[in-house]
Amino acid sequence: MENKSINRILLENQVLETKRLILRKIKMEDANDMYEYSGDEETVKYVSFKKHKDLNETYEVLANVFFTNYLRNYAIEIKDTGKMIGTIGLNELDENSAEIGWIINKKFWGNGYAPESGNRILKLLFEELNVNQVHAYYDVRNIKSGKALSKLGMNKWGTIYSYVKAKGEDEKIIENKTNSTSNNQNKENNIQNKEDASKQKVIGNKKQVVGIDVNYVGITKEQYFICNID
Repeated sequence: MENKSINRILLENQVLETKRLILRKIKMEDANDMYEYSGDEETVKYVSFKKHKDLNETYEVLANVFFTNYLRNYAIEIKDTGKMIGTIGLNELDENSAEIGWIINKKFWGNGYAPESGNRILKLLFEELNVNQVHAYYDVRNIKSGKALSKLGMNKWGTIYSYVKAKGEDEKIIENKTNSTSNNQNKENNIQNKEDASKQKVIGNKKQVVGIDVNYVGITKEQYFICNID
């Protein structure tokens, strides 16, 4: 079997298709579609970034966030219309495991686009990149994401006191999560308790610090092939 690096496999899989969607590399021309949802308070309510103030901020995020991780992020595009409705990304990707996460324009919620794109990414991760496990994190209040992840065959591995939000004029989100584990047996090592999270420091003049419970879910390679997710 030919030995290929992660980046080479991703280069060979820059466009992925499902029945209704095309997952492709993000372009600067996606800025208007991206701002449509990233500038919307409801759409970004449970994600780890603030609402974009204007289209210029979206261009800056494209240039300085998405293009610096070009191979690990996909735009979600509807085949029939060419409309870019969100993104799905591969985070903490190595030879053993990966974290997935997505955001979808609220105008297109309820159509099954999240699990449809997620299933195609799982196929890439387990069948092409040959990782042993895939995991995700979501705010416990975000019931829609929880349901979508369960449709991918992901099971709850724990609850983490993972994000500390500093509420103020310059809101920041400070991540407080552990690295992904190499197998299911070690998943307890990934779960941080509230005492650990309370020790996090918030730098700057902040009005309030709020802790949020985040569910930690995942699926192993064995579970994926048992489920036969297409």
